[in-house]
Amino acid sequence: KLEHEDEMQFAVPVGLEITGRRIVRLIDAGSVGPTEPKAFVFTNCSEDQRAVSLRLFEGNFRYLPVRLEREDLSVKSLENPRLVWSHTVTWSETETRGTMRFVFFVNLNEDSDVCLRLTRIRSSDVS
Repeated sequence: KLEHEDEMQFAVPVGLEITGRRIVRLIDAGSVGPTEPKAFVFTNCSEDQRAVSLRLFEGNFRYLPVRLEREDLSVKSLENPRLVWSHTVTWSETETRGTMRFVFFVNLNEDSDVCLRLTRIRSSDVS
């Protein structure tokens, strides 16, 4: 974050990795809080899947898909974003494809801190 005229601004964009090693931008460089939450739904893509991994990056996303196979994702470079948060949601039972749904919310609070929330949507909650 950068301090600018009594406001804390983000110096670089923040994004969430989605299918195919693509990163969707959540917070633009220069953003200040508070912001409205953005929501993204993740689901299981196969019957055998027992986890969903979420990874939040900061940096340059102009090269898509992002090269995430390098050894140290915590180091940012001109071509690559830096991993700032990672979480894997697991479940023990086999579930029908598309029935394990999670909503990931992200926003900036009034201090321009990134706020994350992950909620499971039960199949009975979806019409």
